[in-house]
Amino acid sequence: MLPGNFWKFLGSAGVSSIGDGVRATALPLLAASYTEDPVLLGIVVGAGNLSWLLFALPLGALADRHERKRLMVISHLARGLIVGILSLTLGLSVRSIWIIVIANFVLGVFDVLFEVASQPALTAVVPTASLSKANSWLSTFTMLFDEFIGPLVGAVLFAIAVVLPFYVDFVSFLIAAALLVFIRLEFTPGAGRSPLARSSLRLEILEGAAWLRRSGVVMLNVATATSLNFVRAATLAVLVLYSLHTIEVGAVGFAILNMLLAAGALLGSATAALIVRRVSESMILLYVPYVIASCYLAMGLFPSGVVAGSGLAIIGFAMMNWMIVSNTVRQTLTPGNVLGRVTSVARFFAWGSMPVGAFLGGLLAQVAGYSAPFFWGGVIICASATVVHLAGWKRHAGLSSLLERARNQEQVETK
Repeated sequence: MLPGNFWKFLGSAGVSSIGDGVRATALPLLAASYTEDPVLLGIVVGAGNLSWLLFALPLGALADRHERKRLMVISHLARGLIVGILSLTLGLSVRSIWIIVIANFVLGVFDVLFEVASQPALTAVVPTASLSKANSWLSTFTMLFDEFIGPLVGAVLFAIAVVLPFYVDFVSFLIAAALLVFIRLEFTPGAGRSPLARSSLRLEILEGAAWLRRSGVVMLNVATATSLNFVRAATLAVLVLYSLHTIEVGAVGFAILNMLLAAGALLGSATAALIVRRVSESMILLYVPYVIASCYLAMGLFPSGVVAGSGLAIIGFAMMNWMIVSNTVRQTLTPGNVLGRVTSVARFFAWGSMPVGAFLGGLLAQVAGYSAPFFWGGVIICASATVVHLAGWKRHAGLSSLLERARNQEQVETK
């Protein structure tokens, strides 16, 4: 049974996800109405992801210094302010692609702040034994609103009036912030850190990185996540060209492929808690990457609409299950006083690999054809999974007992 605070947390996440989905469709459409230069459009999209490379580490340290609910509220309000300013420029008919780039970049900074604060905050809302179920609910709702309902609403609103999607996004941030105010989170800033570490942001970042390096399974999961996200970005960067010119399914087919990927991920997030009860966490973490690699290899070797559609649906399903288990393991095993920094270091590598993967995927497609990123992506994931398997199968074998001890310890401390 999940506590009442979680449903407020979920409601806030759902509302902000609707706004995110609306903006995810409206912002590229707005940029495309200003320019057809693919380089500039790439800069617009990349600006939102660049923050993970630039700010993930210091913001993760800040998340362990300060009360996390406050940081989440500040993040919502700041993003609402940025979208509000963007709406104002549209109302004044100020047309500049660089305003969109700057707005997306600053939005990305506060996206990072929200992520590194919300991941540890969830552990203060939900008991450790219920984290898997909570992550499943959270992933299902955010994906439903962010990748299905939000984009559809954003496209319709943009067709009615260019500024409308940004008004909706602005309001969604205000509502999400208001819902968070009613959640009670217990957190003591600076708990468990030495005076020296507390006085230096750099030392705090290094403390989080050092814990991650010694963590065993959590560190191995970061390595796998980095390869998965790298390949995902490399393949998604060329999926439109693969769809149009390799398997020749046209624009409608490309849209369907994206929907199949999202549908697989949605189903995966909805069933993750059920699957974990029947399959151990270690089995999912060790073997699911091979399933994902097989799908990419099939799309590269046997390009067709059927192979691509089924492959992307399976990839979405499998990757979401893997991510939910990985997040739950990190939240369960990481001490609360370093969880923000550990999350930021993990995301620095795992999400920071995405802009690099997108660039290299496009370069590989230009040199070797549109199927090449899929084939070599499968090879990369398979190789990475094998290295992780050989390096950490003993640690993964004892993962279930390790998680059980952590959950029992929390129950003892609660009593």
